[in-house]
Amino acid sequence: MRRVVAGGIAAVFVAVAALTAAGSPGLAACQRVIVINPEVTVGEGAGRLIFTVFSGGCAASGQVGFTVTAGTAQPGADFALSGNQLLRWAAGDVTVRRITATVALDTVPEPALEDFRVTLVSPSPGVRVVHGTGHGRILDDDGLGFAWAADDQICPPWTFGTSTPVGEPWLTGEQRYLCDFDDGVIDAVSPEGPASVRWATADGTAQAGIDYVGVADRMALVPTGAKLVQLPVKLLARPVGTPQRWFQVRIFAPSRGVVVDGVSVVTVPGS
Repeated sequence: MRRVVAGGIAAVFVAVAALTAAGSPGLAACQRVIVINPEVTVGEGAGRLIFTVFSGGCAASGQVGFTVTAGTAQPGADFALSGNQLLRWAAGDVTVRRITATVALDTVPEPALEDFRVTLVSPSPGVRVVHGTGHGRILDDDGLGFAWAADDQICPPWTFGTSTPVGEPWLTGEQRYLCDFDDGVIDAVSPEGPASVRWATADGTAQAGIDYVGVADRMALVPTGAKLVQLPVKLLARPVGTPQRWFQVRIFAPSRGVVVDGVSVVTVPGS
């Protein structure tokens, strides 16, 4: 991937669930930089939830492990994913790695949003984990109506100006890329829709007009059959040495259904 510190596009993924009535020492100067999706939300009926582990910086050989921690979602009952596995890269390999959890579909009434976490651990020499915790969230499919949830995002500067990861096809319905890939499309399918939701940005330590282009009030349309929509926010170029900062994307006023998590925190690491 190109390493260009410049402007990009921050895409916040909003999951929409249709609810029914039923390396080696000495490589310090050459580090592979690892990032996992901060948050991935799917409906119970999706069948699986996929975290993508992205690689930037120097393509040094190396590996990283991961652990799985239950939250309100319980292993066996709500999802299945074995931890203590290794993700490995050979020198020169810049492709992504995936961690796939199987999601259980049941008819038991549950909280609107259940969760678990995947944590990247024990990186080998030459590998640096910039963001190592992925928050998996499952929207319950046993209530009534339409549910919305906005996922947190992270925007590593080394992805600015790129499109899809090298050698990686777009996996419709399963794949979440990082926030600033230029190919912004609906990336999941369900039997429900159409719908719409309004959205806006809000400053945190990142400021509109300096770090990103703010959005005051905009409508996003979800086509028939889709359950995931992308909300693009343009990121502005900042000088090298700029510290980590963040802003919010908020969703509100859906055409139908309820918003169970209306705030996405978008983090831009220091450059």
